[in-house]
Amino acid sequence: MNTLCVTCILLTTLPGVITLLSVKTPTELTVITGSDLEIPCQWNVPQGDGKSSDSDIILQWFIETDKGERRRVFYKKGHLQVREKPEGYAREMLVGKDFTMLLKNVTRQDSRGYICQVTAGAGGTEDSTARVTVRDVVPPETEFPDKSVVITQETYAEVGVCIARNGYPQPKITWHRGNESVVTSTDFIVQETVTEYAGDLYTVTSRMLYRQRCFTNATFH
Repeated sequence: MNTLCVTCILLTTLPGVITLLSVKTPTELTVITGSDLEIPCQWNVPQGDGKSSDSDIILQWFIETDKGERRRVFYKKGHLQVREKPEGYAREMLVGKDFTMLLKNVTRQDSRGYICQVTAGAGGTEDSTARVTVRDVVPPETEFPDKSVVITQETYAEVGVCIARNGYPQPKITWHRGNESVVTSTDFIVQETVTEYAGDLYTVTSRMLYRQRCFTNATFH
């Protein structure tokens, strides 16, 4: 029994048996067509093991092809930096000093996996994949209040309902009284519900309630 315990201790102290190197990217990113995309990559190399130095660290970015294959697009070791363009992939990209990948003016073709890989000598090799989805903007169908409302009671009454249907990204509804935006207060209550449907389309329903007794000259929209 004692021999088995000692063997376990020896195994856990052998170099290379346990890798403390960690690499982290966002798991999933969703962006709008035409926007810029940043994919950060953070890594932690175990310190004080006497086996790895900054000059040993190799940093690489890969992309996933439509066939699920990896193709390298960036390599860095020390002061050496190499940008590569795999066959059939002409996308221009930037890699910052902190190894963040930057894609400008993204298109639907940029929807794929991006792999950050770090090799730290005796610390081993680890990687992390960020899966990017690029979405087109989908203008919502809108329904606005179609008539004027006069409120005469002291309790809250509904002024109107505004609905934005099947839009992406999530539509934002703002009520205005004249030229001023309306927020929830003692006189106003704005109630909003958000429904997400298949395909990541959103429907937002905004209902405004008003308490003040008389506002014959007020226009809400």
